[in-house]
Amino acid sequence: MEYVKLKPNQFKHIKFCLVSLILLLFCFMALDRFIEMKKAIIITSIGVLSMIIIAFRNVKIRKYSCLMENFIRSNNLLQVYYNKLGKEKIGYYPNVEYAVKDNLLYLKFRLDGTLISQKLRGIEQALADCLCAICVDVEEERGYITYIFEVSIPKQSIIHSLEELPILEEGKILLSNMLIDWKKSPHMLIVGLTGSGKTVLVQYLMYILRNQGVRVMYCDPKNDTEMKWFCKQNGIKYDSDINDIAKVVREAEEEMRLREQDLNNMELEEAEFNPIYLFFDELIAYSKIASKKTYEEVSKRVSSIVVQGRQKRVYVGAIMQRPDTDFIDGAIRENFCIRICMGQASETTYKMIFGTDFAHVKNYRTEKGSGLIFRVGVDKRVKELLVPYMMKGEQ
Repeated sequence: MEYVKLKPNQFKHIKFCLVSLILLLFCFMALDRFIEMKKAIIITSIGVLSMIIIAFRNVKIRKYSCLMENFIRSNNLLQVYYNKLGKEKIGYYPNVEYAVKDNLLYLKFRLDGTLISQKLRGIEQALADCLCAICVDVEEERGYITYIFEVSIPKQSIIHSLEELPILEEGKILLSNMLIDWKKSPHMLIVGLTGSGKTVLVQYLMYILRNQGVRVMYCDPKNDTEMKWFCKQNGIKYDSDINDIAKVVREAEEEMRLREQDLNNMELEEAEFNPIYLFFDELIAYSKIASKKTYEEVSKRVSSIVVQGRQKRVYVGAIMQRPDTDFIDGAIRENFCIRICMGQASETTYKMIFGTDFAHVKNYRTEKGSGLIFRVGVDKRVKELLVPYMMKGEQ
């Protein structure tokens, strides 16, 4: 991979030459009224065109050169001094190079041992804010640290009906730019405020799971009419009554226990049982309407499935507006291998979903259906998720 070095004021000379040639051209054109200046005008015009071509050919380098210079200056990652005339001179400027390959931007900084170069570690989020792009990886080797970003913004696919969603082999779900392997990465934690696209995402997931032969159940203490209709239309068991929800959760956990006994009898660690996926929308809402005893029992059973359900093919999808630690503590959260946050959220929310290392991540997309995803065991860092956009009035 070929890297290009980025320097301060890298293309200042091109701008200076272009402006000078344009001014010279105007002068020659004005003088042409009195003196024959056609040859000078032609030569100067060729020079102007040449400068314009050079500028356009280097537009990408100029873009990243300007971005990096602004970033380096705003974060005080250089040393400057002023001469006797008060003109700024750069004493130290980080050695930074860039390359683009397979839709990825590589920004490589040299760690040359200076005090300033020591600040070049851990700047991925600051760079992400500068580029308005999510950092997908960080590599450090042989005196260099490289930050990797996606170059172009993934497009959000548009569908007119659920039938247009791609149905892959059992265990895999494709949502626009992201492949979710729900067998290898069991249990989903889905967080998002009202209007963020969370409900549509859950409908997509349940529809695809149902078409892969998975037994899907949806517990909805909020008693959402639209979701109730959706589940009925797609063969998904829907429950909103307090006692019915407790019964469904109990039966799911009992099925997990029975499968555990079967595995012990067969002396196997896991087997291809028919998958069960239990989606629970707002455990917090359930705690408000159920008795303390009922809620604690349901919460305990859901946690049990999250911790022990993988080998028995019993999975949980927890849906929340906020990942309150009173309902999903850190130990349980670690067992949710697919963590999704739809829309924009606070630093505290990101910390509770993705962990301390990714508390500062941001979703730079504003359209409905955008969010962030982290797949434990698959992703090194949080990535962008784009849920397909459903045309209005078409379900």
